[in-house]
Amino acid sequence: MLLTPLEQRFPEQVYPANIQGIIVLGGSYDTVSHGYISTIVLQEDTEPLAVMIDLARRYPEAKIIFSGGTTSSVGGPSEADIVKGYFVSFGIAPDRILTEVESQTTEENARFTARLLRPTPSSHWLLVTSGYHMPRAVGAFRKAGFNVSAFPVGLRTHGWRDMWKPEAVATDNLRRVDIALHEWIGLIDYKLEGYSDYWFAAPTG
Repeated sequence: MLLTPLEQRFPEQVYPANIQGIIVLGGSYDTVSHGYISTIVLQEDTEPLAVMIDLARRYPEAKIIFSGGTTSSVGGPSEADIVKGYFVSFGIAPDRILTEVESQTTEENARFTARLLRPTPSSHWLLVTSGYHMPRAVGAFRKAGFNVSAFPVGLRTHGWRDMWKPEAVATDNLRRVDIALHEWIGLIDYKLEGYSDYWFAAPTG
């Protein structure tokens, strides 16, 4: 009940053909326990990185932007460095890939990426993050000046029809509650702090 409205806020839509860039938010690479190895180790929410390869091919002229400043605690490479190598390994040209490595929060993702890209009102950007996180992320990126279309991934629920059905495993339900409460509190905080103009961002147009 808490998570479904977040994940269903941005349903599948028709995206503009003239996408200037595809922005994916960090947090899928484990730099803490595996930061010392060169092989990428994905964490719980891996879909944002997984779909980027297809999106890069679908929009061959678009820049690929990774935003996230997670660094290894054991002196290894940063998350951005590893992810750039991951994209290149799938054939994405290095000159298409930009990384924003300072941000630690969603608001900083938006603000620092805007500083890097300097978006104009007529430009179109695709924003890729977990479905439950998309309302807060869209609000922050719009506040930073981006005309973003949401591309939510990694849904943990099964749509409105199954909103009342709990998972069979209790720990899965507790995890859903934990994620959802974090996002609802985050939405309130971002509106009060002025990081977003919306209590609950929605699609436009």
